[in-house]
Amino acid sequence: LVYTLRGSNIDMSRVKQLLSSFKARDLLRKNEDHNSSLLDFAVFHYHADVLLAMNEILADEGLLTSEEVLGEWGAVNSALDKGQRHEFVLDVAERLPFDEFVRCATDSTNFPWLWQAAARGELQFVKALLEKLPEDAWAAPDSRGWTPLHIAARNKKVEMVKLLLERMPGAAQTADKAGKLPIDFAE
Repeated sequence: LVYTLRGSNIDMSRVKQLLSSFKARDLLRKNEDHNSSLLDFAVFHYHADVLLAMNEILADEGLLTSEEVLGEWGAVNSALDKGQRHEFVLDVAERLPFDEFVRCATDSTNFPWLWQAAARGELQFVKALLEKLPEDAWAAPDSRGWTPLHIAARNKKVEMVKLLLERMPGAAQTADKAGKLPIDFAE
């Protein structure tokens, strides 16, 4: 599999065929010579399609939120470009309960991808996430008490604020730990 992944033009049908013989633990096992796993290798070489295929194996075996995999999330986020990251996150959102998704879906600074998308004003991605996540998902606060609405307002993402208010109007009255409402950040 490593030799297949080293090429620039990857044959995904061949990769999937090879991956079909792997168990999730095989993807996470560190190679003694390189101290890296197949998951590490796929991240390092920016193989989004391979990561999605590995994701399926990890999810099927209940290891998507294991400690070994959680340690890779920041690296996965850094390795993927925006479109690939969106596809990867949407795939994970479909596979995990919301609370587990929030717990593991973070970037290298431990900032949840949901909140990151609101901060960046990634409307299409947020719309897609809203379709996959429970209605109250976007009202859940982070460690500061901020909701995605707080962050969108703080970052002056007007269209994002409109979208979030449309989907969860009650969030406008949610105060953070400092007692600030989302509107306080918009000023």
